[in-house]
Amino acid sequence: SSARRSQLAAEAVAARARMWAMSHGGVGRCANYATASPFAMSAAHSVVTPSTQLSSRVPGAAQLRSATTVRAMRLPRPRGSRDRQLATTVRDYFGKDDMREGYTVAYTKYDIPYVAAVAGPMRRRQVGVTDHLGAQDFVELKSVDLVLPTVGDKLTSSQLQAVHEFARQVTEANSADGGGLIRRAWERTTAGAVELAEDLHPEKYVEMSSLDMLPYVFPRTPSPSSSPASPSISVNEDHLRATGAALAEKLAVPPEVMFAYATHRLLSEDGFFFKPFRRGAFAPRRAQELHALTRETVEQAAENSAVGVMWQRLDDAIAAPPAVKPPRDHFLDGSLLELRMESLEAFALGEGCYSSAQKAAAADTLGRVDMQATERGAFDLLVAIGRWAGFENLALRRYDIPVSFGSMLRAQATSLLSAPPEDEDAATRKDLTRLTVYAIDSEDTVEIDDGVSAEFLGNGRIRVWIHVADATRFVRLGSPLDEEARRRATSGYTPTGIVSMFPLDLATQGMSLVRGETRCALSITATLSQEGHVEEYWMGPSTVRTTHCMTEEQASDTLRTSAGEHPGLALLHEAAERRARYRVESGAITITMPEAEIKVTPRAEDQAAVDDKENCDGNVIAAPTVSTEDKLKNRGLNAANAVRAFEASAMEVTTRLIDPDLPARVLVSEMMILAGELVAKLGTTQGIVLPYRGQNPPKLPSAETLAALPEGLCRQLAVRSTMTRSNQGSTPRRHASLGIDAYVQFTSPIRRYTDMLAHYQIKAHLRGDEPPISAVEMDVMLEVLEDATRTMKTASRDADTFWFTYNFGREMRRDPKKKYAATIVKWIKKENGIAIVVFDDSGLERKVQVDKRQQLGGKVNLKVKEADPFTSRLTFVHLMK
Repeated sequence: SSARRSQLAAEAVAARARMWAMSHGGVGRCANYATASPFAMSAAHSVVTPSTQLSSRVPGAAQLRSATTVRAMRLPRPRGSRDRQLATTVRDYFGKDDMREGYTVAYTKYDIPYVAAVAGPMRRRQVGVTDHLGAQDFVELKSVDLVLPTVGDKLTSSQLQAVHEFARQVTEANSADGGGLIRRAWERTTAGAVELAEDLHPEKYVEMSSLDMLPYVFPRTPSPSSSPASPSISVNEDHLRATGAALAEKLAVPPEVMFAYATHRLLSEDGFFFKPFRRGAFAPRRAQELHALTRETVEQAAENSAVGVMWQRLDDAIAAPPAVKPPRDHFLDGSLLELRMESLEAFALGEGCYSSAQKAAAADTLGRVDMQATERGAFDLLVAIGRWAGFENLALRRYDIPVSFGSMLRAQATSLLSAPPEDEDAATRKDLTRLTVYAIDSEDTVEIDDGVSAEFLGNGRIRVWIHVADATRFVRLGSPLDEEARRRATSGYTPTGIVSMFPLDLATQGMSLVRGETRCALSITATLSQEGHVEEYWMGPSTVRTTHCMTEEQASDTLRTSAGEHPGLALLHEAAERRARYRVESGAITITMPEAEIKVTPRAEDQAAVDDKENCDGNVIAAPTVSTEDKLKNRGLNAANAVRAFEASAMEVTTRLIDPDLPARVLVSEMMILAGELVAKLGTTQGIVLPYRGQNPPKLPSAETLAALPEGLCRQLAVRSTMTRSNQGSTPRRHASLGIDAYVQFTSPIRRYTDMLAHYQIKAHLRGDEPPISAVEMDVMLEVLEDATRTMKTASRDADTFWFTYNFGREMRRDPKKKYAATIVKWIKKENGIAIVVFDDSGLERKVQVDKRQQLGGKVNLKVKEADPFTSRLTFVHLMK
């Protein structure tokens, strides 16, 4: 069983650590190291037994993975950690809950390595320590490179000094041996390690913590099953092992701590055979990488000029015109430049995304081309050589969000389009192609998840239909496409395009309710009374044909001007108004705030750019006059700006305000809410495990408080600020803001995986089968999906911020005196004039500084002072009358 495999995997990890400790002089105080350490042997990456490979697919084995692997895969964080529950970004550093008082930690300060014992107290981003010199200090959590749980009393300064001294002896012995110690460790590691599946993770390596590396750096005896090619144990290693064990026994230091810290120092100072993978973890380099590094060293020694042939390639790429830059993969050729590209990319993504070694390599590369050794400089160089686009979406890269699909997944999607699997619901699928179906969505929507229909029954009753694309008709639970969709959790929408949950061909052609095409669907119908009450309902598999595809604006205009030509649309609008009134009477809370939208689209070929010489370097309005020498020195920056200007001339950036009160927007919203309510009602009455979504009641402002605020945006924002965060689980729960007792998201299976889960469960129930997902499995999945969804939303929000800032800067360059009208909707710090305003033209909310004498709800005129999208700096000046 899954539980049994998880248990066996855990026992194997614990046994491995105990056996090593016992073979090095006793178990010591770190007997529980394998289960206590955040860097216990990774069950996801271990290649010791097949059971450890299975553990990567067992939900209960998630806790066996290393802390860095858990963070990288966005697995659910401990419930007891408030910081981790509220985190919206993936961090590559230790948190407070990764260490306890008495743990041993390693860090580097001013390029000097330290080993220390956690002494407390814990701060938000710092931890109190006592180092090996006896000094007490507070260390930034992100500076901690290694955490070693220690059972019992914390190590004293003298014990830590011994640990530090032994690590120094190991590194010196390695240097004296010409690097032989680390080289033999690499040979042993690569002899017993394998790379991950190339098709799914083409750029991943086997990662190991310092504990994982102990048997390879300090082997006791050759393993009977070791490869014949594995190097034998040298006298030097035997002497070091004996010295460390004797020193640990003499000073009562856990041998695991003694050897693990020495291993960490050895690997950290290497930089050749092993590469830093994440905090406290390393990966052996591939043989071809070592060959490239060696080859580069030999070639560099033979070069007579300051810039060799290899660096000349960078110069040539920088000098190339924007339209003929090298392809993105030009430098991914196994040479040293590929490693430098890796370092530049990590450095350009910002703090927390790169190691000290990568920063040093990036700085060296930037120095060779006379560019500033900054994160922005790395970004500019990558743009200048064609590796990145001028306006590369760094948000997606920072959060490690995949933007493409592997060849295997693309091939499977193509196969499903040409030969769909057998329809398990063919016998009960109802033909509803007689209905007039309206698909109403935004203008750029390509994943058409749902359509709606309506019929008049007499006596004031209306029958409404909600048709939802049957995505699970193509994708079965547990298939590779299903697992990839679960990993992505949701489609992402950025100003520059869509990051889809499924390959777009399958999503837009096979699954979507395309106009004029007969498609499989899951249909829900309900009969509404004049009061909006549901008298009866039904749901089941169906076939439908979309007859009208409209944007929200088009559908709203139709309702206003020609509703008689579309009686079905008019009936849907009437039904939506009934449902809205019914929900408000049931306690629903309606918030109508404008939404800001920004889109980046290709410019029409016949539309000339407004300014062909547009400067895209942050908030600079006009390029200053520079000398020829400065032009040569800044050639990388100039080349990057030329690329951005070239790209800017071929794109159009538009903003718009989305009216929340559009009739069609209300129509679609009410029908989707109705569908989710009815699915939840079926699940509640039949005891079906579903991804129920709820929301706790907010503490709304009092009537007196609201009355004191200006009507409109100020009151809406005051109500919105009291809303509680939604929650999900396998049991029904009330959704306060919707005013319904239970709710399930059901109508977007092509772009939201929780809807897929609901479809799997409902369809199995309707067939008379047992739903495939248990309550425990559902809760585990929902936690993982919530984290991934939150990450995607954060990345999308960051991308919006970038392009809004870019647009303000572009308009400022065109018209430095341009004014923007805005409404003050909330004071943040009135004594300093800090307020939240809503821009009238776009609906954008922004914190700005205005005259503190202004009234809440009053209008202000603002002018852009600074707008640099690459540093997220956007400030305004309040123009007084």
